[in-house]
Amino acid sequence: ALLANPPAGTLGLLADLLEPVPGYEHALEAALGALASAVVVRDRAALRRCHAYLADQQLEWAQVVVLSDCPQHPAHAPTSADEGAVGNLQQFVRYDAAHGPLVAWLLGSWTVVDRIARVMDRTAAGPGRWVTQAGEWWDGQSWQLVGNRSSQSARVGRKRRWEHAHEELTVLERDVAAAQEAWQ
Repeated sequence: ALLANPPAGTLGLLADLLEPVPGYEHALEAALGALASAVVVRDRAALRRCHAYLADQQLEWAQVVVLSDCPQHPAHAPTSADEGAVGNLQQFVRYDAAHGPLVAWLLGSWTVVDRIARVMDRTAAGPGRWVTQAGEWWDGQSWQLVGNRSSQSARVGRKRRWEHAHEELTVLERDVAAAQEAWQ
């Protein structure tokens, strides 16, 4: 509802500002959790406009991330030399350079690992956050485990899916036009 008529300074849904490298959609969605649906605004002035809009429209709530609140140089998880570590999650995400501090702040502590069992098999899970491409994770407090994941990620990668669907529609429209022309 907040994005139907967004106040000035509203950048969009967090999930729409980040484009995972193909195959890392579930990892990104798992790491973001509920934040994937958060609205990102440029600064505190935009935050205040969103707050006023919610009150004026009598809307219940919105989760908002303020870009200017992100540390300019957030702490990063060191690239792990652990067996099975693939790299830092943020290297598998495309984003506008202006959103770099936000991405580093939210994803910089996540390391992609090839199998969550590698983290489970340790004597102690240790510090850091670990996520697999399938979206299984250890976030330092709890585990998220996946049995059989066959569906697409629901929140991230929507832009790429929309662009693909638009390309397919364009091809279909051309084919229909060509068929109509041939029948006449």
